[in-house]
Amino acid sequence: MNKFFPILFSLLFLTTIQILLAQETKKESELNPEEIRYRDSIAAINEESRILQASQEAYNTGISQFENKEYLLSISSFDKAISLNPGFSKAFFNRGMARFQLGEFGKAIPDFTKALELEPDNLPALYKRADANTQTNELDKALTDYQKLIQKESNSYKPYYHAGEVLFLMGKYEEALQSFSKSVSLKPDHARSYNDRASCYRKLEKLNDALNDLNKAIQLNAKEALFHNNLGSLKYFMKDETGAISSYSNAINADGTYYLAFNNRGVVYMDKGQTDKALADFNSCISLNPEYAPAYNNKGIIAHQKEDYSAALKEFDKAIKLDPEYGMAYLNRGITKEMLKDGDGACNDWHKAEEAGIKLASKYYMIDCQ
Repeated sequence: MNKFFPILFSLLFLTTIQILLAQETKKESELNPEEIRYRDSIAAINEESRILQASQEAYNTGISQFENKEYLLSISSFDKAISLNPGFSKAFFNRGMARFQLGEFGKAIPDFTKALELEPDNLPALYKRADANTQTNELDKALTDYQKLIQKESNSYKPYYHAGEVLFLMGKYEEALQSFSKSVSLKPDHARSYNDRASCYRKLEKLNDALNDLNKAIQLNAKEALFHNNLGSLKYFMKDETGAISSYSNAINADGTYYLAFNNRGVVYMDKGQTDKALADFNSCISLNPEYAPAYNNKGIIAHQKEDYSAALKEFDKAIKLDPEYGMAYLNRGITKEMLKDGDGACNDWHKAEEAGIKLASKYYMIDCQ
């Protein structure tokens, strides 16, 4: 009797197919309006699911490209993700991040803004928009964002610290000081808060307070060359040349590539009449950063002091080529041109220095050029 089972199964299977075909025929020709709506809604759900999946796949590709620092490619991937899903907040945020990494701060801001519209509590987007506004010198907008962050994260030092940075750039040193002080109170081991508060103290001519803060910053992080460099500049301003040289040397020991410390130490050596040491430091600065115009200007000063006016002129030329708005280089080149009997050239340079805001140039121009 077992031999008949396959035949019976086949018959049953065929019967099932016929029933399904009949149902299918009904779906195509005899569906009532409710059944049609149901069918269409299922199709719409399936299509939406397909689109969202494609958007997620494009987003995931963009994240991988971003992590590989392929920022242009990641932007294209995020573009695709957004085109498929215009409400994809994370895609807007990460496209903004890619643009930020490329230095396209103005283009990044609308992406962070859109991410915030879609997710009002997206604090990373608010931080990055504030940062981008700072980079584009939209300081009022940046400050507004940081003030919003202070309201949302009143127990975090970060928004106070960054608000202090913006206030300092705005020239509001007292307010910046208060903001950095709040940052310090919330995070007493944050070395940069002390360093930046010291900058406020210096602007407010509270030099001893600045000195204390820089020493505190160095105590917290002795490996940060910036802190040693800033301490050196403060000591130099306070007429402590020996202390300044020591601090600049500490900066170089902390980071041998920190070219600013070489230039700054060279300036102190030059003031002390130790021109060989100064020249060595300026050359070290240039070897680390050939685009740093002040080092060429300083080399020109040494050449001028040695009465090698042709060499001095070449150094000033290099400085001005790198920075066409460099007023001090125009002033110094004008003085050298005067020594070379180039009166017209000297007057032209002093005039440019005057336009750049160098007051001393006005005296030279008034005496020798009018």
